[in-house]
Amino acid sequence: MGMSDDYTSRMLALCMAHIRQRMQDDLGIATMMQGGTLALKVKDGGLLARDASDDFRRDLRKRILEAESLVERAEFSVSDAALVDAFEHSNGVGPDAEALLAEIRHRGLLQAAE
Repeated sequence: MGMSDDYTSRMLALCMAHIRQRMQDDLGIATMMQGGTLALKVKDGGLLARDASDDFRRDLRKRILEAESLVERAEFSVSDAALVDAFEHSNGVGPDAEALLAEIRHRGLLQAAE
């Protein structure tokens, strides 16, 4: 595999990891809204805020479904080796490393070290 192929594989792995992380965040928000611990109120220039939770929840659900679809399709193209390679190139620090490490754990590649 050439250098440009390595770079492409790393970038795809990184994108997939970030999409899954955002999806998990969105699922957490959706759960809080469903349970009633989070509501979204907006002011449209007036004094009273209207509850926009239903619209937001609908948009959030659509975003989660789109993310699930993207991650499922990307998983077939991202090998375990590409994930590990991308993590190694992140130097193990920062948001990229965190997202990649979460994806590596999700795949069950990191069990004995924990």
